[in-house]
Amino acid sequence: HVLDLHASGALRATGGGSGSVTGGAAVIVNSDASDAGITTGGSTLTADDFAITGGISGGGFNGDVTLGTQPQPDPLRNIPEPTRGTLTTQSSGPKHFSNGNRSISPGIYRGGISITGQANVTMAPGIYYMDGGGFSMTGQGNLVANGVMIFNAPDQSSDVINISGSNGGSVTMTPPTSGIYKGLTLFQARAATQAMSISGNGSFYVTGTFYAAGALMNITGNGAGQIGSQYISNLLDINGGGGLGIDYNPNQVIPRRILGLVE
Repeated sequence: HVLDLHASGALRATGGGSGSVTGGAAVIVNSDASDAGITTGGSTLTADDFAITGGISGGGFNGDVTLGTQPQPDPLRNIPEPTRGTLTTQSSGPKHFSNGNRSISPGIYRGGISITGQANVTMAPGIYYMDGGGFSMTGQGNLVANGVMIFNAPDQSSDVINISGSNGGSVTMTPPTSGIYKGLTLFQARAATQAMSISGNGSFYVTGTFYAAGALMNITGNGAGQIGSQYISNLLDINGGGGLGIDYNPNQVIPRRILGLVE
């Protein structure tokens, strides 16, 4: 679900790759621009239904395309952001893991978390609150985060969520299975405009909802495994030379208050 009301290219597919939404979910684009949805460079987007308020540019939309639809409100607008007072402080400064096997617990991480090099990190189930600093995974190691929601509360422009798989490592993430954040894997503060970047390379399996109501979401598919089950963002760019599969499964995403879900 792409929320911006007026942007040109609010939904954009570039890089010659293909994106496919399965599971019967609709792709909703609220922008009323004449080119609200754009495909370039041979890129394609496939879904059962596209509901776009404005128009499209490029011939890469495969499925039933309906133009001139009414914008749909943010379906997660009533989900509260987590508060610091309910969480345990786990660090007083940035956490950087670059080697070895590390296990971490949910709570507040002041200055965020970065995973690089050969670090193998296991995150216990729960809510991880990035109090500045963001969350990044860019190394050759492995990340296992089952039953986890990462919340990003950035202070600076560099405080982003950036998760990039590699041919030498693996990324496995699944959202909480109960509670108010059931089905929600990545949640950025609504007022934040920092772009969220997810790049699937190597062994990459991430399910659940990615939510960045005020920001660009940049998804790169390079023939990896699953990259999320549902996207809700202000703007959405899908790129990369490989195939990108978005498998909508009602049991893997946060419940919505309206029908017509999107990726």
